Amino acid sequence: VVAQEIEVCSGEELGIDFNASIGIDADTYNIIDLQLNGLTVVSVNPSLSSGLSANAISDDSFINETTAPVNVVYTVVPVSAAGCEGEEFTVTVTVSPSPVVADQDTTVNSGDVIGVVLGSDTDGAPAISNYRVTGITTGGLERGSTNSSINDAILADGIFNDSYTNVSSSLKSVIYTLVPISEGGCEGSEFTVTVSIRPEPV
Repeated sequence: VVAQEIEVCSGEELGIDFNASIGIDADTYNIIDLQLNGLTVVSVNPSLSSGLSANAISDDSFINETTAPVNVVYTVVPVSAAGCEGEEFTVTVTVSPSPVVADQDTTVNSGDVIGVVLGSDTDGAPAISNYRVTGITTGGLERGSTNSSINDAILADGIFNDSYTNVSSSLKSVIYTLVPISEGGCEGSEFTVTVSIRPEPV
C-alpha cells in the first residue's frame, strides 16, 4: 500500500480511507504506531488497533493549539483475507492551526461609527486572512445604510465604519458574531464583538 499525505485544519475530520493495495487486496489494516506529536485528540481515534476497516481513520480529528502545522503519523500494516501481512506504510496528516480571536467590547454614542478593528489570533499565529459575519443582533437599533451584513467576508476593519442610532432612553447593545479564517483557509471558533450604543437626546 502506497503511503499517504494529507492536510487538514485543526478540529477537521480526516475524511480519508486507507489506500487500496496495489497487488493482493488488503482485507483489514493494523495500526502499529501513532505519533501525535503533542496534538489533542478530538474524536475517538483508533490508537494501536488491529483488524480495522479501510475507513477506520476517516472521522479522526485533532486540535492544534500551536502556532505552526504539526504532523500526526500513522504507521499501518495491511493484511490480506488469508491473514498475510504486507509491508507497513504511513499516513502523514499535517494539522494546521486555526485562529482563535478573543471577544471584544466597546461603547459609542448613537450615530457614531463604532470604530472597531477586529482582533488577530490570540498568540499571533496563524495570520488571519478575513472574517465571516455569521450573526448580527441589533437590539432594535436603526442600522447605518452602509453597515456590514450577515454572510459578508470582511477584513479587520470591515465593521469599523458601521453605525447605529439609539433613540430610546437607555443603553442598547449590538452583538456581532464572526468566524476568523486563516491565510491557509482554516476556520476558527466564533467570537463576538459587543457594541453598547448610548442613547441620543430626542
